[in-house]
Amino acid sequence: MKNIESQNTHTSAVETDRPNSQFNEQLVEYKPIGKTPFTAVRNEKTWFITVGKYKAPHDFRSYEECYDYVEENMWEMIGLFTTVIVEENNKLNNGK
Repeated sequence: MKNIESQNTHTSAVETDRPNSQFNEQLVEYKPIGKTPFTAVRNEKTWFITVGKYKAPHDFRSYEECYDYVEENMWEMIGLFTTVIVEENNKLNNGK
């Protein structure tokens, strides 16, 4: 797992190393969050929010908490993952 942080904002996300990550072996359940691009994922201890291979830095106790967080913080979540995708794209274009 790799932490990805924006230098321009106070946002961060974690990139998971699929499929060989020990982290992935502990995943128990995936549930889409309404009509959003986000997915709530449960491992043995907590729930968290993802988009593709990126995990938001927040942990939750239930799917409902994930759902409510996305509903209440949609623009923050979109901004977070947009920043991560732009930075990853820049790294690819710069050969890093």
